[in-house]
Amino acid sequence: IRKKDGYFVLSLSEEIVGPLHQFIEKEMANLIDFLEVRKVMDVHCAKEAITKATDNDIKKIQEACDRKSNIDFHTSIAEATHNLIYTHMISTMHSLLSGISFIKNYRADNEELFQSHHKKILEAIINKDVLGVEQAINDHINSYIDFARQETEDSPRK
Repeated sequence: IRKKDGYFVLSLSEEIVGPLHQFIEKEMANLIDFLEVRKVMDVHCAKEAITKATDNDIKKIQEACDRKSNIDFHTSIAEATHNLIYTHMISTMHSLLSGISFIKNYRADNEELFQSHHKKILEAIINKDVLGVEQAINDHINSYIDFARQETEDSPRK
């Protein structure tokens, strides 16, 4: 807490994030499990944002979407819940995933797809469409999970 500046969320220490990053990147099954947890968190945050977001919150989500900033987009949705723990967890999860080489490569190759997912998520939040936001996020995260499963099936057995 800083006087006149407000509240700030510190990221998790490297003592936690470093080993978790290694755990996720080591095995595709671990990455898939992590993405499943991310999906639950993202859906919950978006549903909370539908009920709690202010006009300014919606504007921040829209701006992040327009800038095509993945981490800012998802973090701004979490911020719209007005729950610092959600914001901290989502920000950390997305920062962690952005460092995984598989995710970096897949996102770079599918930028238009992910931008269309973000637009659907944003539209559902604006329209207060709970089912729509859940479906849009499921589509978004499932695209990663499906690709990861395909990579696992296509990779040679050790």
